Amino acid sequence: MTCYYRLEDERLPPSAIPWDLCTHILISFATVGSDFRINTTVLGGTDRIQSFLESTSELMERTGLDGIDYDWEFPAFYQGFELSRLLRRTRYLLDHLSVKMRKTFQLSVALPGPFTLSFGYPVESLLRNCDFLNLMTYDLVLLNPISKRAALHNALYPQGFLYAAFTVDFATKFWLVAGIPRRMICLGIPTYGVAYELIDKVRKELHAGVRGYSKLGSNVGYDTICRLANSSSATTRWSETSRAPYMDDGRGNWISYDNVRSVEEKVDYAKRQGLGGLMIFSLNADDHKGECAQGRLPLSRSAQRSWI
Repeated sequence: MTCYYRLEDERLPPSAIPWDLCTHILISFATVGSDFRINTTVLGGTDRIQSFLESTSELMERTGLDGIDYDWEFPAFYQGFELSRLLRRTRYLLDHLSVKMRKTFQLSVALPGPFTLSFGYPVESLLRNCDFLNLMTYDLVLLNPISKRAALHNALYPQGFLYAAFTVDFATKFWLVAGIPRRMICLGIPTYGVAYELIDKVRKELHAGVRGYSKLGSNVGYDTICRLANSSSATTRWSETSRAPYMDDGRGNWISYDNVRSVEEKVDYAKRQGLGGLMIFSLNADDHKGECAQGRLPLSRSAQRSWI
């Protein structure tokens, strides 16, 4: 189970992460400006890629890191060659380091859940150069015009005809059909929720009209979700069709999120599909203080226990 982790988050120091929780911890992220200038510089030619990889090699040797994860959101279709070249050169670097340092180095890439964002990812290069792939099966309806409705960003199965292509199931099978082996896919499980502001506080059902994100934001921690769910004004619901929870807090906020039940269902799905593993995004958004009365890091721990 791979777990994304923001090192700069002082609320969850590395020492607080249970040693037996994750097989891989992905320290995130190297920042890129809104103009993507760093991407352009790195991918601008062979010399620039070489300079980037040399500095990366020095960092890995100095810190003892075991690999690289690329999370490019999202390459356009005409940038597939550039990504392929970067992966090829990175694989060469890691193989060289493996011989030099007598240890294994791994390369992974984060894949988009929405198929509409997939066209810049060179499948053959991914297969040839990567050890595993992290499938971002969350934020599935945030990047398309349908997002003016209160929709589940993490639905396992369709929540209606318009959303049929924006589910965990569809995303997984899309990449399988594209040629990605099952063993390479780590199914993404979010520990955060997405909050919308309802247009009409009376209409709180799934697909109700929304103005956009609420003041709670598009990345609501699980501990915050638990506090809201326990308030007297909140109503939590479960979609039998989509196999996911949602709630309204009684104050005009509508939240799509995951709980222990939905996490267990996704793990069961990943096992039935024969996938290689799971990916948690992220440890920081999980309840790391135990405020939900479900233990520390309950969603991540539930995923890990269900997988075994």
